[in-house]
Amino acid sequence: MRRTLALVALIALTTCHSRENAVADLDARLTAETARLETALRAIDKTTLPEDIAGLMKGYQDSFARIRGTKSPMLRLYRLRDTFIGIENLAFFAAYRKAGDDLATLKNLVASRRPAYYAKQKSSDGPLLYRALIEQAANRARVLYLASAPYAKISDPMWGGLYYLGDAEGNLKFRDFVASLPNGVARNDEPRADHQRMIAAANDLEKETLALFEKNPGAGGAISPSAKLKEARELLNANLDEGATLALVETKLALVRRKAEADPGFVHEGAKPPAQAKDPDESLPALLQSYVKEGPAPVPVLVARDVVPFYATLLQPLAAKNVVAAAAVTVTLVRWPYT
Repeated sequence: MRRTLALVALIALTTCHSRENAVADLDARLTAETARLETALRAIDKTTLPEDIAGLMKGYQDSFARIRGTKSPMLRLYRLRDTFIGIENLAFFAAYRKAGDDLATLKNLVASRRPAYYAKQKSSDGPLLYRALIEQAANRARVLYLASAPYAKISDPMWGGLYYLGDAEGNLKFRDFVASLPNGVARNDEPRADHQRMIAAANDLEKETLALFEKNPGAGGAISPSAKLKEARELLNANLDEGATLALVETKLALVRRKAEADPGFVHEGAKPPAQAKDPDESLPALLQSYVKEGPAPVPVLVARDVVPFYATLLQPLAAKNVVAAAAVTVTLVRWPYT
């Protein structure tokens, strides 16, 4: 009996030590990648970019302070995503600027990149958050890639198609970056959300989004959650459940943030999230806990009160027969380039 207990304790200690090493490796990779992106941003010739998008460079530069100031590696990875994709987009755009002014050249460029978007990808065995980010990036990349040439035909100026292609390229590179990150930062048997439960949750979130929109149609508060919900449905339809899980969580967070902005009483003044006994050993809960610790007010309260319980419900099985179908007519509050 004593030997068994000692063996269990030794395995637990080894697992903990291995996870600490993996988190340290992840931290080092994110630090190096942040430095690489900053160097890549400085290398972009601003004069090659249209004025409409050249202004994005300052926003990306400013984002590095926030990224570097984030303590949690999971949250830092999540916050790095938009900056990573955006800088890679601008770099691609600058490198192929001529394709933005000639449709035939752009079509040839799009055709030359086709293999990268249709190559079979090795399934990731990393943490759930890695897999979610990979699925979202791959889905966005394919959609933007397919929209790039058609959009160039109708956009004014025509370089909009090249910008879409650059965005697709940025998503592909981010997908590959996340796939290369060290595993072992979370437990191996993370629970997965139930597909039917997620469909039901998407239907409920749509009702919430429409209710928010109807309160003040001109305020634009429903645009962000509507866009995330649209992405969640795409991922669910493609059976990319990890990506859909994250997208639904993002939708819920966007919704409660917009509600808090519209109604000062949505979060009581001085409210604080409950203290956590220990950090979660699952990647998505770890991301949410990082928001509780590091997010700006009132995000910590919103995440602890609304988003964490919402995520927990996604893990509960639901029979398909109990899922109420969405209405035949769906109002889309934001137009994506591929709709």
